[in-house]
Amino acid sequence: MVSEAVPIRRVSELTGVNSVTLRAWERRYGLLKPLRTAKGHRLYRPEDIARVEAIQRWLARGVAVSQVRALLDQGAEATEVDLSPTDPWQQHRQVMAHALAALDVHALRKRLAALTAEYPMPVLVDHCIEPLLSQWRSDVGQGRPQYGVTSQLLCFESVLYDYFASARHRQSAPKGAPRLLLVDNGRTPDSVLPMIFAYSLGVNRLQVDFFGPVPQAEWLYAVDQRGANAVLLYTDSVPEPGLEAAHRDLERQLAVPIWLAGRQTALVDSALQPHCLGQSHSEILAALEARLPVRVEGPDFSDNGSPGSGASR
Repeated sequence: MVSEAVPIRRVSELTGVNSVTLRAWERRYGLLKPLRTAKGHRLYRPEDIARVEAIQRWLARGVAVSQVRALLDQGAEATEVDLSPTDPWQQHRQVMAHALAALDVHALRKRLAALTAEYPMPVLVDHCIEPLLSQWRSDVGQGRPQYGVTSQLLCFESVLYDYFASARHRQSAPKGAPRLLLVDNGRTPDSVLPMIFAYSLGVNRLQVDFFGPVPQAEWLYAVDQRGANAVLLYTDSVPEPGLEAAHRDLERQLAVPIWLAGRQTALVDSALQPHCLGQSHSEILAALEARLPVRVEGPDFSDNGSPGSGASR
């Protein structure tokens, strides 16, 4: 029913798929057919939103976006079809690796722009960005990396941080949206994946404050100053010493939840496990979305909020 239809920004809030990607799925791949208002604004019915969620399930299984329409038209379910063992993301990773080998910043940014326009962030991070980062970081972490690998890693980290930090500046959250304090609590500071994660949360219309490795002694100060509704401690490295005691002390002083995410969740004490949200980008986002539902006040037909995007219909 038209009365149940919602604008594109609301679809982004409900599904975590940014508006540029929704438009690309419609224009380039014919995956969506939203209604239009008299002024040309898109309106999505409940069945359109269900289709977006079905598309996401296929993409999460590693299916290329160009192959999803045929599967949907067949009425296939993502949980019922055996897929080819071929990894369609391998080509994307190879293109990125080739650009990295040449330290070609322009090519890297161009590829990121193309991928962020076609894939939801959890899929892009889990299948492409994080595996590449892990590979390069592992090579460098061994102490004697192949010639050039350290420069490639630094180039990749710099491009990723600048790209998504710039994208975050163009995001805005609706009035009344929950505010999350995101803290890098690892012994080895890493601002790249948390910055990407902060951008992903912004797509879902959450207000996110990320200041990097805020010391444990100042977590309470940061929460008080920003009025955070929750704290997320994120790291893929070994967490700072005294995490359990710091977590316990902060819980006593605050009336907000304190969660942990990233690969540290496999390393922390059992007492902290109930507070762990997961390791992968998609796991953490799903857990957070269930715990911090977005509250939207009033209709909004604007269509920005993705890297390199502007207002559109």
